[in-house]
Amino acid sequence: MKILGIGIVLLTSVICLGQNPSTVDSSADSTSNKPSAPASASGSDYRIGSDDQLDIDVFEVMELTAAPRVTASGMISLKFLGNFQAGGLTPQELERAIEKALKEKELVNEPHVTVRVRDYGSQPVTIMGAVHKADVYQIKGEKTLSAMISQAQGLDANTVGSTIQVIRAPKQPGAEREVINISVVDFLRGDAALDVPIYANDRIMVQAAESVYVMGEVRQPGEFVLKNGLNLTVLQAITKGGGYTKEAKKQDSKIIRIHRDGRREEIKVDVDKMANFKADDIELMPNDILVIPPNKVKAAFNRTVESTIGVVSNRLIYRF
Repeated sequence: MKILGIGIVLLTSVICLGQNPSTVDSSADSTSNKPSAPASASGSDYRIGSDDQLDIDVFEVMELTAAPRVTASGMISLKFLGNFQAGGLTPQELERAIEKALKEKELVNEPHVTVRVRDYGSQPVTIMGAVHKADVYQIKGEKTLSAMISQAQGLDANTVGSTIQVIRAPKQPGAEREVINISVVDFLRGDAALDVPIYANDRIMVQAAESVYVMGEVRQPGEFVLKNGLNLTVLQAITKGGGYTKEAKKQDSKIIRIHRDGRREEIKVDVDKMANFKADDIELMPNDILVIPPNKVKAAFNRTVESTIGVVSNRLIYRF
């Protein structure tokens, strides 16, 4: 076996003496195994992952031609080199690594290695939030945001909020990730500029709808979901709540606004003037609490208001 190994080294070394990479015949490249385009920002940025199948050629050394599939641990098996780490490298980085190993083992004097991805098996895109089928999807070829949302069976009209975020991993170690914010309303209107390309390892986060709260002297107090990120005005919210009761003290109404830093803001509103066009109808912000007090405020009413403020504050802490 040792003699055989030495013979192979001598044979491949002799072959390498005549190597001239500039004379490669590009016409020999078969189109039958042409891989689908990588779903990365560019082919040179694509990093090999588990279940990818590679085509590896060493110029003028047919014995080292291989088509390994990457294991879950990122390894490939190569003749004369054994198990070799491929996962996490770009094709170009893997070419250099194989060339270095061939030189170090004195198998090829001046190796010229070409690595192509024949089959992309590890291009995950994560879709989370207000879609019908949140999941991790393996994609092939070029995809857009609309195509990926369609693959997730569409936006959930009952829970979708105002924003879709596309979060893109940094291209270089230590760099910041890219975050693209897209208005759901504009996206649904078919704005082509918002149908952004989606690449491997992107995360798509569809914001869940936020709410406003109407409390006190309306017939149906409660939480009202702002579907598709469309806000309500004060009078629209009161209409959602079924209108006033006879006990409503309209002129002493207020909006309680909880900011994300925990600050509480109170905005006095006279809903009676609004209804009579003597004051502007104010647009409520997500998570606003509209309070229509009774003529005689009771302790139980105040406790209910404080409880709702607590619920809203907790949601703001954990909400995407």
